Amino acid sequence: MRIDVRAGLCALALTLTIPAAAAAQTAASAPAAEVAVARTIIAETGLMRDFMVGFEQAISATMASNNSMPEAQQRMFMDSLREEALAQESAIVDMFVDVMVATYEQDELEAYLAFARTPVGKRYLARNVQFMTEVQARSEALGQRLVPGTLERFATKVRAAGAN
Repeated sequence: MRIDVRAGLCALALTLTIPAAAAAQTAASAPAAEVAVARTIIAETGLMRDFMVGFEQAISATMASNNSMPEAQQRMFMDSLREEALAQESAIVDMFVDVMVATYEQDELEAYLAFARTPVGKRYLARNVQFMTEVQARSEALGQRLVPGTLERFATKVRAAGAN
C-alpha cells in the first residue's frame, strides 16, 4: 500500500506547526489541571506511538521516491531519524500538550479521556492508525483517478480562455 507523500508531509507539518501569529494558549499559561489531562491523554492513548508510525510512513515514502540513495543507506537514515525523534520525545509531547490546550477546553479533554478509557474507545484508538493509513491510501487512489480528467478539462478551459 502506497502512502500519499504530500498528504503525509502536510499532516506532519500541521502536526508539528503552531502558527506563530496565533494567540494560542500554551502549556505554560494553561491551568495545571488542563495540562495534566492533556499529558494523561498522550500517555494513555498512545499518541506518541501513533505519531511515530505516521512520521515514519511519511519519511519512508519520501525516501522511497528518492532514487539517489541506495536502499541500505535509506534504512540507516531511517534508523538514525527514528533515534533522533525518540530523543526528542519530551519536546514532541510538550508540542502535543500545547496544541491540545490551545484547541480544546478542559471539559472536552476530560470527555475525550473518559471515552478513550472505555472498551469502545480503546478499540477505536487501537485501530486508528490502520484506519488513517487506509484513508490516506484510498485518498491517493482517488486523486490519481481524478487528476487526468481534471487536467484535461482544465486544459480545455485554458485553451478556450486563450481564444477569447
